Amino acid sequence: MTTGALRPCWQNCCGADDDEVRLLDTMEDALGPLDERTTQIRRLITLFEACYHEADKEAEFIVGAIGAGYCAERSNERPPQRKRELENARHLLSM
Repeated sequence: MTTGALRPCWQNCCGADDDEVRLLDTMEDALGPLDERTTQIRRLITLFEACYHEADKEAEFIVGAIGAGYCAERSNERPPQRKRELENARHLLSM
């Protein structure tokens, strides 16, 4: 293992600069420059945090972006079912 500057896309990968990371970087370089849409999707993927309380929703958003080929606009509005779930959880905890 050698040390070196990691690309920003590896920020959630424990800082490992090893042969596997360098191989992936080489394969990416062979693809040529990434367009802005691909870069945005990659940013979403690399910022994913499995411990986030809505990680399931974030994963759905990422999969949707990959399938569509671009990142859709995000809404801060929660769907009605999700609002009820959160209200029920708040009610249970307050009891």
